[in-house]
Amino acid sequence: MSTPPNPMERLPELPSEIDPTAAGLWAASILFQAALTRGWDREKLRFLTFTLVVGVAVGDLTDAELHAEFQTAIDAARSHGAVKQ
Repeated sequence: MSTPPNPMERLPELPSEIDPTAAGLWAASILFQAALTRGWDREKLRFLTFTLVVGVAVGDLTDAELHAEFQTAIDAARSHGAVKQ
């Protein structure tokens, strides 16, 4: 079995004016792609994804707003059949 390519070697240089949150989310998406390619456990990836999203949202929202936003996203996903109840 050959060694998978190193995604960090494929990262382009980010422009200096990019928003730090956007840069972090972009980098996380590259790392998640590599994790999927390497067969990381989906439960672990789901937890890491959720933690990343909460980390981004928590600084901008109150607890009530955060809860309402997540509930709205959950309801939308369920209404589209993406998530089982």
